[in-house]
Amino acid sequence: TRLQGDWSSDVCSSDLKKLGEEKFVYLPKSLSLRETHIMSMLVSSQSQHEIAHKLHISYYTVRAHCRHILEKTNCKSIRDLKQKCLDEGWI
Repeated sequence: TRLQGDWSSDVCSSDLKKLGEEKFVYLPKSLSLRETHIMSMLVSSQSQHEIAHKLHISYYTVRAHCRHILEKTNCKSIRDLKQKCLDEGWI
């Protein structure tokens, strides 16, 4: 999974992080590494419960991250987030 957007030209080597198996994402300045990882999992149609299980964190922690992601990306729902990721070329 490779997320890209308007901020891709501002990426320095410290902003490039490896997530899981051979997956790289460019981090927008407003999203944390964890938020970016969760966003990529959401966009790949994993449920919040699945994400919590895979990351060994609470479902409520995932919900909080999702809320922050939606606020930072100006999306109203996960469906909007998925569409914005596709429209912006983040995936």
